[in-house]
Amino acid sequence: MDLQTRQTPGTAARTRGFAPCRTIVLVGLMGAGKTKIGRRLAARLNLPFFDSDSEIETAAGESIEEIFRYRGEAVFRDGERRVIARLLAQPTHVLATGGGAFMDPATRALITRRGVSVWLRADLDRCDRRQRRGGAGTHHDAGDRRSGRLRAGLAPARCRARLGAPCGD
Repeated sequence: MDLQTRQTPGTAARTRGFAPCRTIVLVGLMGAGKTKIGRRLAARLNLPFFDSDSEIETAAGESIEEIFRYRGEAVFRDGERRVIARLLAQPTHVLATGGGAFMDPATRALITRRGVSVWLRADLDRCDRRQRRGGAGTHHDAGDRRSGRLRAGLAPARCRARLGAPCGD
């Protein structure tokens, strides 16, 4: 894998000369820690941070839970894809995506073309614990983590991420 970097003024001591040329896109299950890790990574690299779920809610003027309830998953995924495309068109930053974003083939292709995807590996039990503690969103798939649909989407999506990183509590 070829990961090109550039040095930016004023960040060399903090990041030892590492500044990505492409947006770092954190992907993985809801509750894996994408937002928390993303904020820390962005601060460490002196880059802006965006959370796609927050950006979707702002653009739609309603919560993700409301979008799923009243408009359905297809409408949500279309809006999610458009928001992620807009964010990936901006200068280099760290982006935390929603739990299902990378499982959507069109969104995954967009992320692969314009960013560097990093799959945050966390087991289902750990994600469930975080969600119960209130550390992750509690929308659409909260009660459906162990469904065949979710499990079927995990392996292909995880294998297509550019990088993988384990994450613990």
